[in-house]
Amino acid sequence: MKTILLFLSYCIDFQARNFERQQLVQLDPKEIKTQILERLKL
Repeated sequence: MKTILLFLSYCIDFQARNFERQQLVQLDPKEIKTQILERLKL
């Protein structure tokens, strides 16, 4: 369980940094969460 949480927090952090690089100002937290969940399904 801890591993999954660590992985999720890593994904969220990674996503956030990617978005910062792309300079996307308007971010929808739900959208990020959806993207992460989609990636986990793959």
